Amino acid sequence: MPIASISKLITALVILKAKPLASAADPGPRITFSKADHALYDKYYVQNATIAPMPTGSILSEHDALETMLVVSACNYAEALADWAYGSEGAFLAATRAWLAAHGMTHTRMVEPTGIDAANTSTPADLIALGRLAMADPAIASIVGKTQLDVPADDLRGMPGTNDLLGSHGVDGIKTGTLDPSGSDLLYSASLDVGTPTPLRVIGVELGGATRSQVDGDVEALLDGIAAGFHHVPLGHEGDVVGTYSTPWGSSARMVLAASPTMLVWSNTKITASMTTTTLTTGRNGERVGTVTWKAGPNTATAPVVLKGAIRPPTAWWRLTHPFELGR
Repeated sequence: MPIASISKLITALVILKAKPLASAADPGPRITFSKADHALYDKYYVQNATIAPMPTGSILSEHDALETMLVVSACNYAEALADWAYGSEGAFLAATRAWLAAHGMTHTRMVEPTGIDAANTSTPADLIALGRLAMADPAIASIVGKTQLDVPADDLRGMPGTNDLLGSHGVDGIKTGTLDPSGSDLLYSASLDVGTPTPLRVIGVELGGATRSQVDGDVEALLDGIAAGFHHVPLGHEGDVVGTYSTPWGSSARMVLAASPTMLVWSNTKITASMTTTTLTTGRNGERVGTVTWKAGPNTATAPVVLKGAIRPPTAWWRLTHPFELGR
C-alpha cells in the first residue's frame, strides 16, 4: 500500500547512512540552503504538501534539518536533504534501493524521498522492521518523540508535529502519513508498563485509515488491549503435593512445593511444567529433592521441591531378608 510520509523515515535513515550522527546530541554538519532549495517550498506548496520555511541562505545543522523533515513532515526538507547527502535524487534513490535490500525490506519501493507519490509503497512486515531500525537509532528515536520543533531558527521553532498520540498510551514515536485518496497512516512505537522488569516495546503500523482520528482511536484501543492482557497466573502454592517417594522397605514421604510461584503472561499463553528430581535412599523432612519449572513463551519460573516427611533406611531384618532388592 502507499506509505505517504512514512517514506521520510526511510529517507532519514538513508541520509544517515551517508552522513551519520555520532549520537542523539550530535548536531552534525551545518547545511546552507540555496536558492534552488528555497524553490522547493513553492514546488510542494502548489501540490498541497506539508512544507516548512527554508529561506535562501538559511543554515541548519543536519540534526535540526532532519527534525524539521520528520516532526513537521516537511516535504521540501526531505528533497533538499536527500540531494545534499547524495548529490542528486537519482543517486539518493540508488542508495535507497541498496539500503532496503541490505535490511531485507524486499517489499518496499521508493520512487522519491517525500511520500507524495503513491508509488512509494510497502507492507506491514517491512514497516515494522523499519520501525525497529528507527527506534534503534539514537538520533532518530529522540527526534520522532518530539511534539514540536526545537530548533534555533525563529521561523521554525515551535512548529507542531503531526503525531497526535505522542505522550499518550505510551506512544513515543514514530511517523505519520497522509495521502489522498489512500488515507491516513501511522507507524508507531510505544513503551508499555506491564509489570515486567523493563517496559514492553510495541512497534505497529496502520495503513489506509479513513481519518487521522480513526487511526489514532484504533491504535489507542490496540495498545490498551495489549496492556490489559497481561496478568499474573498462580502456578502453585507452598505445600502443594507434586509427587511421592516410596522405597521397597515401606518408607515413603510426599514431595511438596516449597514456594508459591506466579508468572506474568499475556492473554491465554500456554504454560507448561516439568519437574526434575534427585534419587534418594534416605531423606530428611524439608530436604530439597527437586525443582519444578514452568514455561510460557520466553518466560520461566521455578520452585524448589522438598520432602514432607522422612525416608528412613531399611531395618536390619529387612536387609537380611531382602538381600537382592537392596542391591537394586
